[in-house]
Amino acid sequence: RSTKALRERLAKDGYAPEAVDEAIERAVSYGIVDDRRYAEAYVRTKLRAGKGRRGIESDLRDLGIDPEEIGEWCESDDDEVSRALVVLEKRPPTAKNKRDAAYRRLISKGYSSSAAQSAARMWSESL
Repeated sequence: RSTKALRERLAKDGYAPEAVDEAIERAVSYGIVDDRRYAEAYVRTKLRAGKGRRGIESDLRDLGIDPEEIGEWCESDDDEVSRALVVLEKRPPTAKNKRDAAYRRLISKGYSSSAAQSAARMWSESL
């Protein structure tokens, strides 16, 4: 878990704020909790699951992690379009207007509008 999620969980379980701070500080100092390592594993998992860059960045912010600190994972727009095409090929939309359905699916998975538009166009033209 991220330090933010861990802090929220311990507070929810009724631990005193001082105890939570001390426990997290100790865990971080021993390397048990490491937001960067957690974020890198999280990003790899979400990329394999077909999630888009915009969605992953939003998730990282929700976890209390600045996506800019994990800068190496950012991919080019071409890479994101390629991953979006893979998502569409694995599970093609079945709606009448396939291009719009493909675009909506990619947007819902966290792809940028430009990557979703390019991938939906390329995919629909290949049908």
